[in-house]
Amino acid sequence: MNKLKLTTLTLSVLLLTACGGGGSSDKTDSESDSGTAAETTTSTPANLSGKYTVVVTPSSSAGNDCGGAVGSYDLASNGDITGTVTDSSGTVFTVSGDRETNGDVTGGFAFSNGQKSADFTGTIDDNAARGIWNDIYGCSGNWVATKQ
Repeated sequence: MNKLKLTTLTLSVLLLTACGGGGSSDKTDSESDSGTAAETTTSTPANLSGKYTVVVTPSSSAGNDCGGAVGSYDLASNGDITGTVTDSSGTVFTVSGDRETNGDVTGGFAFSNGQKSADFTGTIDDNAARGIWNDIYGCSGNWVATKQ
């Protein structure tokens, strides 16, 4: 059970990374000269795209044995976040999420079978990211990521 909680915590940190589903990009509609709506994709600034190292730290255990995790994720130019984190017991979690044009990130962590284990939210700017996470066991905490 401790291994599962730690793994869940680790996935939460990747928030960044990470969580239920990524893959969408930030889009806005704008009017063209012809009066029809044209779809415009807003991308992540080039200086923010790339690989990040993330550290997940628990701050609340709700009576459970919660632990931390470390890993990495990639922030694509379209705002998609993908990666993995590993807890101290060696359990690997997938991280997925999205970066919005305002710098907010949302996502989650999942076990290898695809079951959701945690959610994360935060912000990314100036080649660093930070935020909070909470998992399915009642554990929560902070995460910090630095661009490699």
